[in-house]
Amino acid sequence: PATNRRRYGYAIAASILLIFAVAAWWMMGKEKDIPPVTVQKKNDIKPPVARLQTIHLPDGSTVVLNANSRLNYPPSFSGAFREVFLVGEGYFDIKPNPGQPFLVHTGRITTKVLGTAFNIKAYTNDENVEVTVTRGKVQVLKDNKPLGQITASQQISYSNNKESFEQKTVDVKPVI
Repeated sequence: PATNRRRYGYAIAASILLIFAVAAWWMMGKEKDIPPVTVQKKNDIKPPVARLQTIHLPDGSTVVLNANSRLNYPPSFSGAFREVFLVGEGYFDIKPNPGQPFLVHTGRITTKVLGTAFNIKAYTNDENVEVTVTRGKVQVLKDNKPLGQITASQQISYSNNKESFEQKTVDVKPVI
């Protein structure tokens, strides 16, 4: 009887130790499954009211930001797209990278680029958003639905009030 109690005691102690060991092993494995949280600081550029500012993006592209404009972009481009957010007006000269298209978001309008130079005018108080291409080709989308593709010397002007757009050929010099 005393030896049986001792055996049960050892068995219970071993079971408890085994349960703690399995629980610890399981918890350590779960921590590895949780991806580390990384906080990426966004660059939010807003030039002084009365002058232009040239911004060199992490991928080697450049943006000339007009006065009273704002550009928000990450410190590095990772993932399927290179994305920036523009309020106001900017002239973009984008380095080609077919594996990572460049997207410029201006409210409900998105401009999708592979490598080109173009201007976007999208001030908050303006009725129209204008995308004008000087070199290459871009696709203009509204709420992720294509409005059209434009090439050099072409422009898409989207009216926020009328929710309509016009595609036309323009002289790019006055626009830029």
